[in-house]
Amino acid sequence: MTVSNSEEPQEVLFKKNLDHFYLIVKDQILKFQYPISGLFPLNPKDPQCKFSHVRDSVYCATVLWALHRAFVRVDDDAGRHYELGQCAVKCMRGILIGWMQQSSRPQQFKKTQSSETCLSSRLNYETGEPIVDPEYKNLQMDCGSLYFIQLAQMTASGLQVVYTRDEVAFMQNLVFYLERAHRIPDYDMWERGTKQNRNMVELNVSSIGMAKAALESVSGLNVYGAEGSHSSTLLMDIDAADRNRIIMTNLLPREPASKGSDVSLLPALCWPAYGASKTEPSGPALERCLLRLKDQYGFRRFNRDGYVTVLDQNTHYQPGELMKFTGIESEWPMFFAYMPIEHCMNGELEKAMEYDRVIQPLLVHPVPERFPWLPKFLYVPLDDLERERKSRGSVVRKSSFHVPGESFFLWSQSVYIISQLLIHGCLTPSDLDPLGRCPAWSSKLGALPHSSPIFVDKLLNLTIPQSSGHVSTCFLKVQAALEALL
Repeated sequence: MTVSNSEEPQEVLFKKNLDHFYLIVKDQILKFQYPISGLFPLNPKDPQCKFSHVRDSVYCATVLWALHRAFVRVDDDAGRHYELGQCAVKCMRGILIGWMQQSSRPQQFKKTQSSETCLSSRLNYETGEPIVDPEYKNLQMDCGSLYFIQLAQMTASGLQVVYTRDEVAFMQNLVFYLERAHRIPDYDMWERGTKQNRNMVELNVSSIGMAKAALESVSGLNVYGAEGSHSSTLLMDIDAADRNRIIMTNLLPREPASKGSDVSLLPALCWPAYGASKTEPSGPALERCLLRLKDQYGFRRFNRDGYVTVLDQNTHYQPGELMKFTGIESEWPMFFAYMPIEHCMNGELEKAMEYDRVIQPLLVHPVPERFPWLPKFLYVPLDDLERERKSRGSVVRKSSFHVPGESFFLWSQSVYIISQLLIHGCLTPSDLDPLGRCPAWSSKLGALPHSSPIFVDKLLNLTIPQSSGHVSTCFLKVQAALEALL
Protein backbone atom coordinates (compact mmCIF):
# COMPACT_ATOMS: atom_id res chain seq x y z
CA MET A 1 0.00 0.00 0.00
CA THR A 2 1.57 3.26 -1.15
CA VAL A 3 1.77 6.28 1.13
CA SER A 4 3.29 9.70 0.64
CA ASN A 5 7.05 9.90 0.94
CA SER A 6 8.06 13.51 0.33
CA GLU A 7 9.99 16.24 2.11
CA GLU A 8 6.88 18.15 3.19
CA PRO A 9 6.39 19.32 6.80
CA GLN A 10 5.75 16.39 9.07
CA GLU A 11 2.23 17.33 10.14
CA VAL A 12 1.23 17.94 6.50
CA LEU A 13 2.67 14.60 5.45
CA PHE A 14 0.91 12.82 8.31
CA LYS A 15 -2.45 14.33 7.34
CA LYS A 16 -1.88 13.46 3.68
CA ASN A 17 -1.33 9.82 4.58
CA LEU A 18 -4.43 9.77 6.75
CA ASP A 19 -6.41 11.27 3.87
CA HIS A 20 -5.08 8.49 1.64
CA PHE A 21 -6.26 5.82 4.08
CA TYR A 22 -9.61 7.59 4.34
CA LEU A 23 -10.06 7.28 0.57
CA ILE A 24 -9.24 3.57 0.79
CA VAL A 25 -11.72 2.97 3.62
CA LYS A 26 -14.35 5.04 1.84
CA ASP A 27 -13.92 3.05 -1.37
CA GLN A 28 -13.50 -0.45 0.04
CA ILE A 29 -15.51 -0.48 3.28
CA LEU A 30 -17.74 2.51 3.89
CA LYS A 31 -19.52 2.49 0.54
CA PHE A 32 -20.95 -0.96 1.33
CA GLN A 33 -22.58 0.13 4.61
CA TYR A 34 -26.35 0.08 4.26
CA PRO A 35 -27.75 3.53 5.13
CA ILE A 36 -30.69 2.22 7.18
CA SER A 37 -29.39 -0.79 9.09
CA GLY A 38 -25.74 0.31 9.21
CA LEU A 39 -24.64 -3.27 8.45
CA PHE A 40 -22.21 -4.61 5.87
CA PRO A 41 -23.03 -7.32 3.31
CA LEU A 42 -21.52 -10.78 3.35
CA ASN A 43 -21.09 -10.69 -0.43
CA PRO A 44 -20.75 -7.04 -1.53
CA LYS A 45 -20.92 -7.68 -5.28
CA ASP A 46 -24.01 -9.90 -5.22
CA PRO A 47 -27.19 -7.76 -5.39
CA GLN A 48 -29.22 -10.80 -4.35
CA CYS A 49 -27.26 -11.26 -1.13
CA LYS A 50 -29.36 -9.97 1.76
CA PHE A 51 -27.15 -11.47 4.46
CA SER A 52 -24.93 -9.61 6.86
CA HIS A 53 -22.74 -11.68 9.14
CA VAL A 54 -22.14 -10.26 12.60
CA ARG A 55 -18.45 -11.14 12.56
CA ASP A 56 -17.74 -9.44 9.24
CA SER A 57 -19.71 -6.34 10.23
CA VAL A 58 -17.84 -6.02 13.54
CA TYR A 59 -14.49 -6.09 11.74
CA CYS A 60 -15.75 -3.43 9.30
CA ALA A 61 -16.84 -1.29 12.24
CA THR A 62 -13.42 -1.85 13.82
CA VAL A 63 -11.49 -0.47 10.85
CA LEU A 64 -13.78 2.59 10.79
CA TRP A 65 -13.17 3.10 14.49
CA ALA A 66 -9.41 2.61 14.06
CA LEU A 67 -9.21 5.34 11.42
CA HIS A 68 -11.46 7.50 13.61
CA ARG A 69 -8.86 7.14 16.36
CA ALA A 70 -6.07 8.12 13.99
CA PHE A 71 -7.86 11.31 12.91
CA VAL A 72 -7.88 12.53 16.53
CA ARG A 73 -4.39 13.93 15.91
CA VAL A 74 -5.46 16.09 12.97
CA ASP A 75 -6.75 19.59 13.70
CA ASP A 76 -8.59 20.22 10.42
CA ASP A 77 -10.01 16.82 9.50
CA ALA A 78 -13.02 18.06 7.47
CA GLY A 79 -15.36 16.20 9.81
CA ARG A 80 -13.85 12.81 9.02
CA HIS A 81 -13.03 11.96 12.63
CA TYR A 82 -16.68 12.40 13.64
CA GLU A 83 -18.04 10.71 10.51
CA LEU A 84 -15.96 7.57 10.95
CA GLY A 85 -16.82 7.28 14.63
CA GLN A 86 -20.54 7.59 14.00
CA CYS A 87 -20.44 5.08 11.14
CA ALA A 88 -18.79 2.58 13.50
CA VAL A 89 -21.43 3.29 16.15
CA LYS A 90 -24.20 2.88 13.57
CA CYS A 91 -22.97 -0.59 12.65
CA MET A 92 -22.59 -1.69 16.26
CA ARG A 93 -26.05 -0.38 17.10
CA GLY A 94 -27.49 -2.13 14.05
CA ILE A 95 -26.26 -5.45 15.44
CA LEU A 96 -27.51 -4.62 18.93
CA ILE A 97 -30.99 -3.66 17.71
CA GLY A 98 -31.15 -6.78 15.55
CA TRP A 99 -30.28 -8.98 18.50
CA MET A 100 -32.77 -7.20 20.75
CA GLN A 101 -35.51 -8.46 18.45
CA GLN A 102 -34.56 -11.89 19.82
CA SER A 103 -34.50 -10.71 23.43
CA SER A 104 -36.22 -13.87 24.66
CA ARG A 105 -33.55 -16.16 23.24
CA PRO A 106 -30.69 -15.53 25.70
CA GLN A 107 -32.93 -16.60 28.58
CA GLN A 108 -33.97 -19.76 26.73
CA PHE A 109 -30.39 -20.45 25.71
CA LYS A 110 -29.29 -20.63 29.34
CA LYS A 111 -31.56 -23.66 29.71
CA THR A 112 -31.26 -25.43 26.35
CA GLN A 113 -27.88 -24.25 24.95
CA SER A 114 -28.91 -25.25 21.46
CA SER A 115 -28.72 -23.76 17.99
CA GLU A 116 -32.49 -23.16 18.04
CA THR A 117 -32.31 -20.73 20.96
CA CYS A 118 -28.98 -18.97 20.38
CA LEU A 119 -28.73 -15.48 18.89
CA SER A 120 -28.58 -15.25 15.11
CA SER A 121 -25.14 -14.86 13.60
CA ARG A 122 -26.65 -13.44 10.42
CA LEU A 123 -28.89 -10.40 10.08
CA ASN A 124 -30.79 -9.00 7.15
CA TYR A 125 -28.46 -6.55 5.42
CA GLU A 126 -31.21 -4.02 4.67
CA THR A 127 -33.60 -4.26 7.62
CA GLY A 128 -31.27 -5.53 10.35
CA GLU A 129 -33.75 -8.24 11.33
CA PRO A 130 -32.38 -11.63 12.44
CA ILE A 131 -32.43 -14.30 9.73
CA VAL A 132 -34.12 -17.40 11.07
CA ASP A 133 -32.95 -20.43 9.10
CA PRO A 134 -33.20 -23.87 10.76
CA GLU A 135 -30.54 -25.20 8.37
CA TYR A 136 -27.96 -22.55 9.23
CA LYS A 137 -25.46 -23.18 12.04
CA ASN A 138 -26.02 -20.10 14.19
CA LEU A 139 -24.32 -21.43 17.30
CA GLN A 140 -21.04 -19.49 17.01
CA MET A 141 -20.01 -18.25 20.45
CA ASP A 142 -17.12 -16.21 19.08
CA CYS A 143 -19.52 -13.80 17.30
CA GLY A 144 -21.10 -12.44 20.45
CA SER A 145 -17.72 -12.40 22.18
CA LEU A 146 -16.08 -10.40 19.38
CA TYR A 147 -18.94 -7.92 19.48
CA PHE A 148 -18.53 -7.42 23.23
CA ILE A 149 -14.76 -6.97 22.97
CA GLN A 150 -14.97 -4.29 20.31
CA LEU A 151 -17.91 -2.56 21.99
CA ALA A 152 -15.86 -2.32 25.18
CA GLN A 153 -12.86 -0.93 23.27
CA MET A 154 -14.99 1.66 21.49
CA THR A 155 -16.69 2.70 24.71
CA ALA A 156 -13.32 3.07 26.43
CA SER A 157 -12.17 5.32 23.58
CA GLY A 158 -15.08 7.71 24.09
CA LEU A 159 -17.76 6.46 21.69
CA GLN A 160 -21.21 5.58 23.01
CA VAL A 161 -22.99 2.59 21.49
CA VAL A 162 -25.57 1.83 24.19
CA TYR A 163 -28.21 4.52 24.76
CA THR A 164 -31.04 3.30 26.99
CA ARG A 165 -31.66 1.28 30.16
CA ASP A 166 -33.39 -1.43 28.13
CA GLU A 167 -30.23 -1.84 26.07
CA VAL A 168 -28.14 -1.97 29.24
CA ALA A 169 -30.36 -4.73 30.62
CA PHE A 170 -30.08 -6.69 27.37
CA MET A 171 -26.30 -6.32 27.36
CA GLN A 172 -26.14 -7.59 30.93
CA ASN A 173 -28.17 -10.63 29.93
CA LEU A 174 -25.72 -11.26 27.08
CA VAL A 175 -22.90 -11.30 29.63
CA PHE A 176 -24.66 -14.16 31.41
CA TYR A 177 -25.21 -15.73 27.96
CA LEU A 178 -21.44 -15.82 27.32
CA GLU A 179 -20.45 -17.04 30.77
CA ARG A 180 -21.41 -20.60 29.81
CA ALA A 181 -19.07 -20.76 26.80
CA HIS A 182 -16.69 -23.17 28.56
CA ARG A 183 -19.27 -25.97 28.36
CA ILE A 184 -21.00 -25.19 25.06
CA PRO A 185 -19.82 -27.10 21.98
CA ASP A 186 -20.43 -24.90 18.94
CA TYR A 187 -19.81 -24.63 15.20
CA ASP A 188 -16.83 -22.29 15.75
CA MET A 189 -15.58 -19.51 13.50
CA TRP A 190 -15.85 -21.60 10.34
CA GLU A 191 -19.53 -22.51 10.84
CA ARG A 192 -18.77 -26.20 10.35
CA GLY A 193 -18.40 -27.86 13.74
CA THR A 194 -16.22 -30.93 13.37
CA LYS A 195 -13.76 -31.23 10.52
CA GLN A 196 -16.08 -33.61 8.65
CA ASN A 197 -18.83 -30.93 8.62
CA ARG A 198 -21.54 -33.44 9.50
CA ASN A 199 -23.62 -31.10 11.66
CA MET A 200 -21.80 -32.13 14.84
CA VAL A 201 -20.63 -29.50 17.32
CA GLU A 202 -17.48 -29.71 19.42
CA LEU A 203 -15.81 -27.71 22.17
CA ASN A 204 -13.54 -25.07 20.61
CA VAL A 205 -10.71 -23.34 22.44
CA SER A 206 -11.04 -20.32 20.17
CA SER A 207 -14.67 -19.81 21.19
CA ILE A 208 -13.82 -20.22 24.87
CA GLY A 209 -10.86 -17.83 24.57
CA MET A 210 -12.98 -15.19 22.85
CA ALA A 211 -15.69 -15.52 25.50
CA LYS A 212 -13.13 -15.25 28.29
CA ALA A 213 -11.69 -12.10 26.70
CA ALA A 214 -15.18 -10.63 26.28
CA LEU A 215 -16.05 -11.23 29.93
CA GLU A 216 -12.82 -9.60 31.06
CA SER A 217 -13.39 -6.63 28.73
CA VAL A 218 -16.90 -5.81 29.93
CA SER A 219 -16.37 -6.52 33.62
CA GLY A 220 -17.00 -3.20 35.34
CA LEU A 221 -17.53 -1.42 32.02
CA ASN A 222 -19.88 1.54 32.14
CA VAL A 223 -21.59 1.36 28.77
CA TYR A 224 -22.66 5.01 29.02
CA GLY A 225 -19.03 6.04 29.25
CA ALA A 226 -18.13 9.03 31.38
CA GLU A 227 -21.79 10.06 31.60
CA GLY A 228 -22.97 6.83 33.21
CA SER A 229 -23.65 5.74 36.76
CA HIS A 230 -23.51 2.46 38.64
CA SER A 231 -26.81 1.41 37.03
CA SER A 232 -25.19 1.33 33.57
CA THR A 233 -22.20 -0.77 34.66
CA LEU A 234 -21.98 -4.36 33.44
CA LEU A 235 -21.22 -7.07 35.98
CA MET A 236 -19.57 -10.45 35.54
CA ASP A 237 -19.44 -13.60 37.62
CA ILE A 238 -15.77 -14.02 38.53
CA ASP A 239 -16.22 -17.77 38.95
CA ALA A 240 -17.57 -18.03 35.39
CA ALA A 241 -14.51 -16.25 34.03
CA ASP A 242 -12.27 -18.61 36.01
CA ARG A 243 -14.08 -21.65 34.65
CA ASN A 244 -13.54 -20.43 31.09
CA ARG A 245 -9.88 -19.76 31.86
CA ILE A 246 -9.30 -23.20 33.40
CA ILE A 247 -10.97 -25.08 30.54
CA MET A 248 -9.10 -23.06 27.92
CA THR A 249 -5.76 -23.59 29.65
CA ASN A 250 -6.31 -27.34 29.91
CA LEU A 251 -7.30 -27.69 26.25
CA LEU A 252 -4.39 -25.71 24.80
CA PRO A 253 -2.27 -26.11 22.69
CA ARG A 254 -4.81 -28.16 20.72
CA GLU A 255 -7.83 -26.43 19.25
CA PRO A 256 -10.83 -28.76 18.79
CA ALA A 257 -10.51 -32.52 19.01
CA SER A 258 -11.19 -33.19 15.32
CA LYS A 259 -8.80 -30.57 13.92
CA GLY A 260 -5.77 -30.57 16.20
CA SER A 261 -4.56 -27.14 15.07
CA ASP A 262 -6.87 -24.40 13.85
CA VAL A 263 -5.87 -20.93 12.72
CA SER A 264 -8.92 -19.50 14.50
CA LEU A 265 -6.69 -19.52 17.59
CA LEU A 266 -4.82 -16.49 16.21
CA PRO A 267 -7.58 -13.89 16.76
CA ALA A 268 -8.53 -15.60 20.03
CA LEU A 269 -5.06 -15.51 21.59
CA CYS A 270 -3.69 -12.41 19.81
CA TRP A 271 -5.46 -9.31 18.54
CA PRO A 272 -8.35 -8.56 18.90
CA ALA A 273 -9.18 -10.80 21.88
CA TYR A 274 -5.93 -11.47 23.76
CA GLY A 275 -7.73 -14.35 25.42
CA ALA A 276 -4.63 -15.61 27.24
CA SER A 277 -2.63 -13.71 29.82
CA LYS A 278 1.09 -13.99 30.53
CA THR A 279 0.55 -16.83 32.97
CA GLU A 280 -1.34 -18.98 30.46
CA PRO A 281 0.44 -21.17 27.90
CA SER A 282 -0.57 -19.43 24.67
CA GLY A 283 2.94 -19.52 23.20
CA PRO A 284 2.99 -23.27 22.37
CA ALA A 285 -0.44 -23.00 20.72
CA LEU A 286 0.66 -20.11 18.50
CA GLU A 287 3.91 -21.86 17.61
CA ARG A 288 1.92 -24.95 16.72
CA CYS A 289 -0.27 -22.88 14.37
CA LEU A 290 2.75 -21.28 12.71
CA LEU A 291 4.53 -24.60 12.32
CA ARG A 292 1.60 -26.63 11.01
CA LEU A 293 -0.59 -24.14 9.16
CA LYS A 294 1.56 -21.30 7.82
CA ASP A 295 2.57 -21.54 4.18
CA GLN A 296 3.62 -19.48 1.19
CA TYR A 297 0.27 -17.83 0.38
CA GLY A 298 -1.25 -17.64 3.84
CA PHE A 299 -2.47 -19.93 6.59
CA ARG A 300 -4.49 -23.08 6.09
CA ARG A 301 -7.58 -23.03 8.27
CA PHE A 302 -6.69 -26.54 9.45
CA ASN A 303 -5.11 -29.58 7.86
CA ARG A 304 -7.17 -31.57 5.34
CA ASP A 305 -9.58 -28.67 4.92
CA GLY A 306 -11.59 -29.24 1.75
CA TYR A 307 -13.43 -25.92 1.73
CA VAL A 308 -13.11 -24.00 -1.60
CA THR A 309 -10.72 -26.53 -3.11
CA VAL A 310 -11.41 -27.77 -6.64
CA LEU A 311 -12.28 -31.22 -5.20
CA ASP A 312 -14.86 -29.85 -2.78
CA GLN A 313 -17.97 -31.34 -4.38
CA ASN A 314 -19.73 -32.50 -1.24
CA THR A 315 -19.63 -30.30 1.85
CA HIS A 316 -20.55 -33.19 4.17
CA TYR A 317 -17.65 -35.63 4.22
CA GLN A 318 -17.66 -39.35 4.88
CA PRO A 319 -15.02 -41.05 7.08
CA GLY A 320 -11.73 -41.18 5.21
CA GLU A 321 -12.85 -38.73 2.52
CA LEU A 322 -10.71 -35.92 3.92
CA MET A 323 -7.52 -37.70 2.82
CA LYS A 324 -7.96 -36.40 -0.73
CA PHE A 325 -7.48 -32.82 0.50
CA THR A 326 -4.07 -33.49 2.06
CA GLY A 327 -1.52 -31.07 0.67
CA ILE A 328 -3.94 -29.04 -1.48
CA GLU A 329 -5.82 -27.06 1.18
CA SER A 330 -6.67 -23.48 0.25
CA GLU A 331 -4.56 -20.84 1.98
CA TRP A 332 -5.97 -17.67 3.52
CA PRO A 333 -3.74 -14.56 3.28
CA MET A 334 -5.99 -12.76 5.77
CA PHE A 335 -4.03 -14.32 8.62
CA PHE A 336 -0.82 -12.86 7.24
CA ALA A 337 -2.49 -9.51 8.02
CA TYR A 338 -3.19 -10.53 11.62
CA MET A 339 0.50 -11.15 12.25
CA PRO A 340 1.75 -7.57 11.55
CA ILE A 341 -0.91 -6.28 13.94
CA GLU A 342 0.30 -8.65 16.64
CA HIS A 343 3.95 -7.73 16.11
CA CYS A 344 3.17 -3.99 16.04
CA MET A 345 1.27 -4.32 19.30
CA ASN A 346 4.34 -6.02 20.77
CA GLY A 347 6.69 -3.34 19.40
CA GLU A 348 8.33 -5.78 16.96
CA LEU A 349 8.30 -3.61 13.86
CA GLU A 350 10.88 -5.57 11.89
CA LYS A 351 8.81 -8.75 12.16
CA ALA A 352 5.72 -6.81 11.14
CA MET A 353 7.51 -5.52 8.06
CA GLU A 354 8.56 -9.05 7.13
CA TYR A 355 4.93 -10.15 6.99
CA ASP A 356 3.99 -7.00 5.08
CA ARG A 357 6.57 -7.81 2.42
CA VAL A 358 4.96 -11.24 2.07
CA ILE A 359 1.45 -9.78 1.78
CA GLN A 360 2.15 -7.20 -0.93
CA PRO A 361 2.67 -9.68 -3.83
CA LEU A 362 -0.61 -11.39 -2.89
CA LEU A 363 -2.74 -8.29 -3.44
CA VAL A 364 -5.04 -8.31 -6.46
CA HIS A 365 -6.09 -5.18 -8.34
CA PRO A 366 -9.37 -5.88 -10.17
CA VAL A 367 -9.70 -3.76 -13.30
CA PRO A 368 -12.60 -1.49 -12.25
CA GLU A 369 -11.32 -1.00 -8.70
CA ARG A 370 -9.34 2.01 -7.53
CA PHE A 371 -7.28 0.20 -4.88
CA PRO A 372 -5.97 -3.38 -4.57
CA TRP A 373 -7.77 -6.04 -2.57
CA LEU A 374 -6.57 -8.93 -0.44
CA PRO A 375 -8.04 -12.20 -1.79
CA LYS A 376 -10.21 -14.29 0.47
CA PHE A 377 -8.17 -17.42 -0.30
CA LEU A 378 -5.79 -18.88 -2.87
CA TYR A 379 -6.40 -22.36 -4.26
CA VAL A 380 -4.56 -24.99 -6.29
CA PRO A 381 -5.80 -25.33 -9.92
CA LEU A 382 -7.18 -28.70 -10.96
CA ASP A 383 -4.31 -29.49 -13.34
CA ASP A 384 -1.66 -28.95 -10.66
CA LEU A 385 -3.04 -31.04 -7.80
CA GLU A 386 -0.55 -33.90 -8.02
CA ARG A 387 2.43 -31.60 -8.36
CA GLU A 388 1.34 -29.66 -5.27
CA ARG A 389 0.84 -32.87 -3.29
CA LYS A 390 4.36 -34.02 -4.10
CA SER A 391 5.97 -30.66 -3.32
CA ARG A 392 3.96 -28.18 -1.28
CA GLY A 393 4.41 -24.61 -2.50
CA SER A 394 5.64 -25.59 -5.97
CA VAL A 395 2.44 -24.48 -7.74
CA VAL A 396 1.34 -20.93 -8.48
CA ARG A 397 -2.08 -20.67 -6.88
CA LYS A 398 -5.07 -18.72 -8.14
CA SER A 399 -6.92 -16.14 -6.08
CA SER A 400 -10.54 -16.34 -4.99
CA PHE A 401 -11.44 -13.77 -7.65
CA HIS A 402 -11.23 -16.59 -10.21
CA VAL A 403 -14.00 -18.54 -8.45
CA PRO A 404 -17.58 -17.83 -9.61
CA GLY A 405 -19.70 -16.45 -6.80
CA GLU A 406 -16.77 -15.27 -4.69
CA SER A 407 -16.52 -11.55 -4.12
CA PHE A 408 -14.69 -8.99 -2.03
CA PHE A 409 -14.05 -10.24 1.49
CA LEU A 410 -14.63 -7.30 3.82
CA TRP A 411 -13.37 -9.14 6.89
CA SER A 412 -9.89 -9.70 5.46
CA GLN A 413 -9.73 -6.25 3.88
CA SER A 414 -10.57 -4.62 7.21
CA VAL A 415 -7.81 -6.52 9.00
CA TYR A 416 -5.35 -5.67 6.22
CA ILE A 417 -6.11 -1.93 6.38
CA ILE A 418 -5.67 -1.92 10.16
CA SER A 419 -2.28 -3.61 9.75
CA GLN A 420 -1.25 -0.93 7.25
CA LEU A 421 -2.33 1.87 9.58
CA LEU A 422 -0.09 0.42 12.28
CA ILE A 423 2.88 -0.27 10.03
CA HIS A 424 2.87 3.24 8.56
CA GLY A 425 2.64 4.91 11.97
CA CYS A 426 -0.86 6.31 11.54
CA LEU A 427 -2.13 4.19 14.41
CA THR A 428 -0.56 3.24 17.73
CA PRO A 429 -1.14 0.25 20.04
CA SER A 430 -3.07 2.41 22.50
CA ASP A 431 -5.37 3.57 19.69
CA LEU A 432 -6.31 0.00 18.85
CA ASP A 433 -6.34 -1.23 22.45
CA PRO A 434 -7.50 1.52 24.83
CA LEU A 435 -8.41 -1.14 27.41
CA GLY A 436 -4.79 -2.32 27.52
CA ARG A 437 -5.61 -5.97 26.85
CA CYS A 438 -2.39 -6.66 24.96
CA PRO A 439 0.05 -8.00 27.61
CA ALA A 440 3.12 -6.48 25.93
CA TRP A 441 1.56 -3.03 25.59
CA SER A 442 -0.26 -2.91 28.93
CA SER A 443 2.88 -3.97 30.80
CA LYS A 444 4.55 -0.75 29.64
CA LEU A 445 1.71 1.61 30.50
CA GLY A 446 -0.09 -0.33 33.21
CA ALA A 447 -3.63 -1.65 33.02
CA LEU A 448 -6.08 1.07 32.08
CA PRO A 449 -9.37 1.33 33.99
CA HIS A 450 -12.61 1.43 32.01
CA SER A 451 -13.29 4.94 33.27
CA SER A 452 -10.01 6.30 31.91
CA PRO A 453 -9.97 6.02 28.12
CA ILE A 454 -6.93 7.20 26.25
CA PHE A 455 -7.47 10.42 24.33
CA VAL A 456 -4.73 11.85 22.16
CA ASP A 457 -5.60 15.43 21.26
CA LYS A 458 -2.10 16.70 20.51
CA LEU A 459 -0.62 16.65 17.05
CA LEU A 460 2.34 14.31 16.95
CA ASN A 461 5.31 15.12 14.74
CA LEU A 462 5.48 12.11 12.47
CA THR A 463 7.07 11.16 9.22
CA ILE A 464 5.93 8.08 7.38
CA PRO A 465 8.69 7.02 5.00
CA GLN A 466 8.49 3.63 3.35
CA SER A 467 11.75 2.04 4.44
CA SER A 468 11.35 -0.45 7.25
CA GLY A 469 13.99 1.17 9.46
CA HIS A 470 12.34 4.57 9.30
CA VAL A 471 8.91 3.10 9.93
CA SER A 472 10.26 1.42 13.04
CA THR A 473 11.76 4.71 14.27
CA CYS A 474 8.49 6.50 13.56
CA PHE A 475 6.52 3.90 15.49
CA LEU A 476 8.80 4.11 18.51
CA LYS A 477 8.47 7.91 18.51
CA VAL A 478 4.70 7.51 18.62
CA GLN A 479 5.00 5.19 21.60
CA ALA A 480 7.27 7.65 23.41
CA ALA A 481 4.89 10.52 22.72
CA LEU A 482 1.94 8.56 24.04
CA GLU A 483 3.79 7.62 27.21
CA ALA A 484 4.53 11.30 27.75
CA LEU A 485 0.85 12.16 27.31
CA LEU A 486 -0.22 9.51 29.78
